Amino acid sequence: MDSLPFVHGPIAGITLESHNAMPALVISTPRVNALIYIQGAQLAQWQPAGHTPVLFMSSASQFEPGQAIRGGVPVIAPWFGPSDAGRHGWARNLDWELTSIDESDDGDVVVRLELPQGRVGAPLSTEVSLTLEIRLGARLSVKLSATNTSDHTIRPELALHAYWAVEARALVASGIEMGGRDSLNSNAAIPAGTFEALTGQAVDRFYPFDAPIVLQDAGNQREIKISSPDATNAVVWNPGITGSAASADMDAEDWTQFICVEAARARDARPIITPGTTAQLSLHAEVAHL
Repeated sequence: MDSLPFVHGPIAGITLESHNAMPALVISTPRVNALIYIQGAQLAQWQPAGHTPVLFMSSASQFEPGQAIRGGVPVIAPWFGPSDAGRHGWARNLDWELTSIDESDDGDVVVRLELPQGRVGAPLSTEVSLTLEIRLGARLSVKLSATNTSDHTIRPELALHAYWAVEARALVASGIEMGGRDSLNSNAAIPAGTFEALTGQAVDRFYPFDAPIVLQDAGNQREIKISSPDATNAVVWNPGITGSAASADMDAEDWTQFICVEAARARDARPIITPGTTAQLSLHAEVAHL
């Protein structure tokens, strides 16, 4: 890429560099430090001024072209979970096109990337195009748009698979007391009640995302508030001791350093997109000191 697509001229502190031998947009402004890999349009770092990094990245992640990057905010589309064509779709494994970089009136950095249809010979690859807008500042906003480019209705699954950097063993999570479904127990109902302490057990659950979810991260003395106006579910995931140790792209103790709270439109709640129309999924976050 010869030049960056700034909308209103260059912005100081924004460069395209090689990180872990992969191209990435590096953002270092008075308001925020961030890193976005071109592969997968994957936000790997969000650090508002006055805070430590809010997103988790595994030091064991395998930075290989076409391989998923472990951490940050992977874009999951057009399917969620396992499939004969690969896990979690192809959006996170392809290089996106960096289409614009702008600065808002209040100094936030706004980055847009696109993944046009027709890139790969996989399910829905010629029927859906994707765009991603990432707004970075004191708050984080990520908006995924999926447009149906075919002549028939499609139902892709969409998720923003955010890894939040927390001390998992001291975590208190609120906003999911209404109960949900347990993916590790044949989607059995989870009764209403307080989210239990993480002591090494694996967790993979679907909760309604009707209101903000708040992570009280005592280990880092902060609170992370997460919301999504258009998600149907929040997926809460931690691999626990066994899952972390068994993953080639995670260190054995990584489970202690994060929890995933993902915005999702998946399974029975996946969007119905008619020809020429667009479905959206967004994820918003803010962080405050305790």
